[in-house]
Amino acid sequence: MKSLFFILLCALWVALPVNAHEVRPAYLMLEETADNQFSVLWKTPVTGGYAPRIELVLPEGCEQKSGTFTEVRDGAYIRSRTMACSPEGLDGREISVKGLSGTLIDVIIRISWKDGREEQLLLTPDQTRTVIGTPQKDTRARMFLPMGITHILEGADHLAFVMCLLLFVRRFVPLLKTITAFTLSHSITLFLVSLGIISVPAAPVEAMIALSIVLLAAEALRNSPGPISGVWKMTFVFGLLHGLGFAGALQGIGLPESGVLPALLFFNLGVEIGQLIFVLSVLAILGGLERIRAGSRPVVERYTANLVGMAGVFWVITRVTAFI
Repeated sequence: MKSLFFILLCALWVALPVNAHEVRPAYLMLEETADNQFSVLWKTPVTGGYAPRIELVLPEGCEQKSGTFTEVRDGAYIRSRTMACSPEGLDGREISVKGLSGTLIDVIIRISWKDGREEQLLLTPDQTRTVIGTPQKDTRARMFLPMGITHILEGADHLAFVMCLLLFVRRFVPLLKTITAFTLSHSITLFLVSLGIISVPAAPVEAMIALSIVLLAAEALRNSPGPISGVWKMTFVFGLLHGLGFAGALQGIGLPESGVLPALLFFNLGVEIGQLIFVLSVLAILGGLERIRAGSRPVVERYTANLVGMAGVFWVITRVTAFI
């Protein structure tokens, strides 16, 4: 039975992404530099060395004025150029992304006009085209809420940390307080970085996040958490690191020039919803295993702590060697 539990846990863990922050939207920025002339920045995420096969289709009457400059930076394939449109301009014209329906990627479109106006649109695999100048209802909620949910559920390192909390604090009320401390702390650094108040290099942050998982898994294996206030303090400190990781991913997506706070709130709310989905799912699985076989939960928890700790060590090594 122990072997069966271990196999099941390994299968569930392998099903999670090995790296965090891999699922990101594509990003299109159109900035009007003169009447009906625009600089174009087209950024698509790169995963495993490959960019999705999607192609930007600009409105008819828009011609490229300069050559395309291409680079791979910050996990994205970036192409930039300038274009000029017909006297009708872009208002009321259709823009689309070819091949988007065959992906799981959203496309954020930001248009900055010469007169100071700014427009933000969203394309999805179900809606691959839109008309510029057509208002979209609840744009920020549609963009950033699901991104927050996806980000936490695709972030294996963040989920590993939360998993350790579930193993480390077993009673419901202390667990609720500990998760709340984690939420508050990562929200603080998420907002500080996203608003430009502080700036921290991404690579050391990712390594420290991995180290926090190793330390928490080790504490779970010791099975001696001590006073609950100590758990809150440790969780709060580690949560500050994870907030820096969330902020780095959000900066890669790109926040709107106007309405930054609503965008941050929706993204953070999405993170909390995804975290709650994960916590409830794990608690349901652990409770179900306990009902199937009484006394199985401690065995499952110990195997899980070992597995999470090994994953954390792997992430520490790979992330440290990546920037030294």
